[in-house]
Amino acid sequence: GICGLILAIYNRSLQQTFQEYKAEVDVYDAVVEALQENGEEKIDVIKLSETPGKLEQLAKKFFAAKPGLRERAEKQILVMIEAFEKELAEGKITLDLFTQEELALPFQRLQAEFGEPFSQVQPSEEMRQRVMDAIRQAINEMMTPERFRRLYKDVQSTAKTWLRERKKWAAALQGELIWLDEERYEENKFVIAAFLGQITRLGSEQKLVQKQTKHNV
Repeated sequence: GICGLILAIYNRSLQQTFQEYKAEVDVYDAVVEALQENGEEKIDVIKLSETPGKLEQLAKKFFAAKPGLRERAEKQILVMIEAFEKELAEGKITLDLFTQEELALPFQRLQAEFGEPFSQVQPSEEMRQRVMDAIRQAINEMMTPERFRRLYKDVQSTAKTWLRERKKWAAALQGELIWLDEERYEENKFVIAAFLGQITRLGSEQKLVQKQTKHNV
């Protein structure tokens, strides 16, 4: 998936992502040149992302010709994805992958455990850890093969839309598909970050509605 990510990044003019080694080699031009040698006159990032076989052949060709380039590219891409997951978990990126019923599951479980509304439980480091454990458990339980395939398709569709619209995090979301491309769900930082981000944004929206309602009264 590295070649596809490089193309996606450059597709929205993010050359600065590769500034660390751009003085040594123009990565994008190397990819474009290799594509043109293989008969690709027009570079369509979305179309290329749907042909992993072609990208794999391309990767072998130009990474073999430029030793050390793959390691540097992977390092930069991981930095980008970590930044993406951080903002996603903080609710700064709109990405709705779960229903409100699914978002409520871990808190319903904690409420049943404590015997009182979760909102009345005193915050602490121990409570934070218990909430995270409840979220992980809820996601693991809800991610049946069918539900996971639906989530994967949702991420795939959103990634294509973001690429077309040249959204800031399009390449990062495209990168997350590399770790989701399996038949069954395994605990995944991106999925947990998306769940946390939705909860955060939902909480902020509810507070805003309550504030506006109070103001109107």
